[in-house]
Amino acid sequence: MIMALGAQNLFVIEKGLLKDRPLLVASICSFCDVSLIFMGVLGAGAFFAQNPMLSMILKLAGSAFLLKYAYGKFREAGTTKVVEQVGTQASALKAIILSTLAVSLLNPHVYLDTVVLIGGYSTKYQSVQEKLNFAIGAAILSILWFFTLSSAASFFSKALTQPKVMKYVNYGTSGVMTYLGVNLLLSI
Repeated sequence: MIMALGAQNLFVIEKGLLKDRPLLVASICSFCDVSLIFMGVLGAGAFFAQNPMLSMILKLAGSAFLLKYAYGKFREAGTTKVVEQVGTQASALKAIILSTLAVSLLNPHVYLDTVVLIGGYSTKYQSVQEKLNFAIGAAILSILWFFTLSSAASFFSKALTQPKVMKYVNYGTSGVMTYLGVNLLLSI
């Protein structure tokens, strides 16, 4: 579930490719995922299931965010602006923190994967200690995933940030985000 291609993972890849504070981005995504995993395992999944209006609001906000992000990536695909900035200038610290938090916490798929699915799966364990062990295992895998993804993207950035490649990366990202945003709207 953590490795599914979605807004959060694509954002981590993009920041790694651009060498735009990739370790900070991986750290924030890891922190958000770990927090949500523990919330889900400790029972927050049941709260969301009992509040359909909250679920609908999260879906609307998430869809709007995904579609706005998709539009931005589509527009960016026609330029080489991104490629020219690779490794030359990091985003402002506040901007990168807020962007990473937005892509992590305004993304309903993150809640579905961490709070609902992982939290729901943990109900098969009887004791609190077993649930915590399960949460720790899921959290460690999440952290490893984000740092591996970020590091791999940074490592391959020279080859993958060529203007032609970045154009397709941006179009692909736009397509995936549009698909996720529309599907989220249709699920309401």
